[in-house]
Amino acid sequence: MERGIYRCIDASLDRAVEGLRVLMDVCRFSLDQTDLSERLKHLRHELVLALGRDFSQRSVLVNARDSQLDVSRPQESSPIPAPYLDEAELFSANMSRVQEAARSLEESLRLFDPAKARQVENIRYRLYDLQKEAQPWVEKLSLRRLMDFELYVVTDRTIGRNRPIDKLAGEAIRGGAGCIQLREKTADIRSFIKYARLLRKVTREEGATFIINDSLDIALDCEADGVHLGQEDLPLEVARKISAGRLLAGISTHNREQALAAEKGGAGYINLGPIFQTATKGVPVKPVSTGFIREMKPLLSVPFTTMGGIHLDNVAEVILAGADRVAVVSEVMGADDVEKAARLLLDEIHRAKEARAEKQAL
Repeated sequence: MERGIYRCIDASLDRAVEGLRVLMDVCRFSLDQTDLSERLKHLRHELVLALGRDFSQRSVLVNARDSQLDVSRPQESSPIPAPYLDEAELFSANMSRVQEAARSLEESLRLFDPAKARQVENIRYRLYDLQKEAQPWVEKLSLRRLMDFELYVVTDRTIGRNRPIDKLAGEAIRGGAGCIQLREKTADIRSFIKYARLLRKVTREEGATFIINDSLDIALDCEADGVHLGQEDLPLEVARKISAGRLLAGISTHNREQALAAEKGGAGYINLGPIFQTATKGVPVKPVSTGFIREMKPLLSVPFTTMGGIHLDNVAEVILAGADRVAVVSEVMGADDVEKAARLLLDEIHRAKEARAEKQAL
């Protein structure tokens, strides 16, 4: 038997066994699903048995190993892999790795032992079944589910004319907002915490995503879904490290380089903007225009939001340019009827998406 095929079997077996160990630990410690963990453990043992546990066969594989000259061995110059967004992504990546390794083992074994290849094939199909069974539990770990919205409303007590912030948030959600961001630039820390806890209660009751602007400590304290960072705020990698995967970390970007760096750095979502001229932040920022959306749409694999000067009369331009999510402040928070303003904006978003779909179908 060629030494190369032994190296292939050795590498694939190690990948599969190591990946299964990761899956076992996620099921046990993150999902609290000991049954799934035990079943993965049995599959792991079966896989090793299928290749033979006797010393001679394992020694053949180990002796064929040449990790020093492996072309895939990491070097000093090798790029550092992008961080996982959350535990769900960790689980999915390792499940794919195990399935691919099992297929490689199966094909290699067909060269000289079709019976063992069939054993590995059966294990692979059982992994498919287990993945489907685990999926509902894994989805609970996913931060991506928090991006299932189209209208994102950012609070501003001044624009809201100092009306009760929790009341305004509730009205916005009932009008169709799927995400509320608490942005506070003037409140003292105790007031900020009070507002955060009020909005966490409302968003939880109404089933909306809740994000805190800038303040990671308050986001963690009130069990927010995410934290939104600006270019001059806490660095993304620090926020992700401190939150330990508990928060969706979003970041504002104003050019291509910032957006791509945010994706590489593990941002849960990226905000593109300001799309149009806006005075909401009090500091003039050059608009990026809808052309920036068209530029970044094919380049980004993470969800993105759009913000800045977006109103009922121009939101269609944003959607037609390729956006799926729109963030606003004054258009909703400043309205006399907040619920109606949100509903009108969402209706316009839906109409624009329908028009976009029709255009793409031509």
